[in-house]
Amino acid sequence: MTFFVSDSAMTNPGNAPYVPNLTRNLYMNFNASIDAPNNNASVESLMFRGNAPLLDRTFNKKRGALLNYPASVAGSESYLKFNGAAAIANSNDNGGTGAYRTLENNISIAMRMRVNNWTNPAGGTAGFIRGVSNRSASIRSGSANSPGSMSLTGGPAQAGVSPTTTTVQTDLGTGSWAVVVVVYSPGGNKILAGQAATPALFSMPSGTNLQGFGFGSTTNNSITEAANFDLSHFALWDRALTVDEMILARDIWEAGRDFQL
Repeated sequence: MTFFVSDSAMTNPGNAPYVPNLTRNLYMNFNASIDAPNNNASVESLMFRGNAPLLDRTFNKKRGALLNYPASVAGSESYLKFNGAAAIANSNDNGGTGAYRTLENNISIAMRMRVNNWTNPAGGTAGFIRGVSNRSASIRSGSANSPGSMSLTGGPAQAGVSPTTTTVQTDLGTGSWAVVVVVYSPGGNKILAGQAATPALFSMPSGTNLQGFGFGSTTNNSITEAANFDLSHFALWDRALTVDEMILARDIWEAGRDFQL
């Protein structure tokens, strides 16, 4: 873990600045080198770390009857491989069923990933992160075959209310590892992607919610295509990260470290 100590904190503790702390409200934390079997085989169950209930941290649901589970790849770089026909989730239920805790308004999502194909299958069913029905938070590729284009969905969502989607252009390329941190908050929605020096703001109504989600695709059981990307790290906070914390998260992962070690 990285610690910051400032002169101000030492001389005037009452006026000490805010110190970034990525373990505070760390709802889920996944590092493939620690939390995956790394056996170069399909993985049907993963348990993430973090403060979330065990049910929420357990990913053992397959999405799409014709899709497979991702492979847990070992080597100099450990990661989950979503090859365009794979998905895994903690829930396929409709949002609002009550079994899974609902996060709302202040939500931060971070991924270290490598996008191998930016194509978004017909109907927009694929995604890096896709929720369940009646819940809004999701992250997927934007315009088909357009590297760096990301569609961010949020705002209120429930039966009869559709969420809001906005497209953001980033410097992410194809076949290269990059960190993406997205903060949904009424106090300001932000995305830090790739090597951007500072987060970019994006417009999104308040009320973004998340209750059960998966990687690769939606819950549509008839889909045949999913997102094509590799995932080495994932984290979810039930609060809005500060700008300093967004940058720190990227720096820690790019240095090969973990938030909880």
